[in-house]
Amino acid sequence: MTQQFEPLTNAEPGSGQRDRLDQAHAIFVIVESLRSLGLAAWSPTLLTWLGRFDGLNQYLREDAHPLLCVRQVLLCHVADLGKGLVVKGPLATELLRQQIIDDLVEQDFVHHRCYWSARPPRPRLEFNPLEQTWLEFVALGQVAEDLCVWRPERGNPLLAERSRVLLMKS
Repeated sequence: MTQQFEPLTNAEPGSGQRDRLDQAHAIFVIVESLRSLGLAAWSPTLLTWLGRFDGLNQYLREDAHPLLCVRQVLLCHVADLGKGLVVKGPLATELLRQQIIDDLVEQDFVHHRCYWSARPPRPRLEFNPLEQTWLEFVALGQVAEDLCVWRPERGNPLLAERSRVLLMKS
């Protein structure tokens, strides 16, 4: 049995072309951005940290999606590189990494408070990316508990600091 396929032109929707800014492509843009910035060796650390938030996006606004936020931070730094605003060299690379970490810990998803509680607002267990991934944390919920996810007005400095600790690892 033979099948007939009509070729699609590149201009047609569904032609198979990917948009570099679609969500499914974000992880690849992150890795490529790190390479462009001279930080390819830091990829495992950043991706391990980012993986600790995998699944949290289901409880956040779309603009707070961890993958998309990290991608945007890195694309801004790549754009600065293209404008000649980034200095080269080992010391400059470490300074750039510090700037990126500063930008990452300011992202909205890092400042949400997440906890399990049978009587909110009293948490029984709070999400700590130093101790577990988001998916591991979610699995620790007990019957009759609520999963509470919210962003305090002042943010969540403790979670931001925990994130900084993970990101500082080389």
